[in-house]
Amino acid sequence: MPVTQSIKCMICQGNCTSTYSKQPVRRLQTADITQYAKEAKDCDFITFVDSDDVVNKAYLAKLLGAMHQNTDVAVCKFFYFKDDSELISRHEYEKVELTNYDSESIAVAIFGGRVSAGPCAKLYRTSVIGNVRFPVGKIHEDVAFTPIVCYAARNTVCFDEELYYYRQHSNSTTHSRFTAKRYDVIWTTDLCIRYFESKGEVEIVKAAQKQKRYSLATFAILACRDKVKVPAEYRISLPKA
Repeated sequence: MPVTQSIKCMICQGNCTSTYSKQPVRRLQTADITQYAKEAKDCDFITFVDSDDVVNKAYLAKLLGAMHQNTDVAVCKFFYFKDDSELISRHEYEKVELTNYDSESIAVAIFGGRVSAGPCAKLYRTSVIGNVRFPVGKIHEDVAFTPIVCYAARNTVCFDEELYYYRQHSNSTTHSRFTAKRYDVIWTTDLCIRYFESKGEVEIVKAAQKQKRYSLATFAILACRDKVKVPAEYRISLPKA
């Protein structure tokens, strides 16, 4: 694949140069959906990087190299870190295992936790995203984006290699005190369940429903611990949890 292919780097503020294509790429906030729609339409590929995360210097080269004619999404693994010093000890992989997923199996893998539901650490062919957008005003909005986009892909290839370095914060959504806002993930999962029901995808619906039950049980325990009022539609008893 020629290196002149355009890549949109959906990151944050300012401009940068891709170490792979040597072409200028625009940095945007992941959540800026209106701007995203305007900027992305003329690009062949899109990747999302949070503003305080780091990617391996070979991130784009390796993901783009996996974009064969029938592949629409390439995925790598995360390396989680809290301090920049942890990145110094990162090592290169001598042999990388690749796994190919079709439309059904990638969605099942995402809901089963075998592939991250986050939009980052992935390179997307722009055409596969189409009109799919992150729900406005929701946290865990990626749950309503990634499974649907990957399901639309003809093929998704996953690398057994940590090329995306995710910075963990003590005050992040998943590490801070539990609040009722966390139930947004149930809302986004329900959105996916309805979508895949409309497609007749029984196995994907089962995987999403299983993930929903697990989240409801976990949240019931956390809500009790932190004395958080649970939305009525999501209440379950602690014994059931």
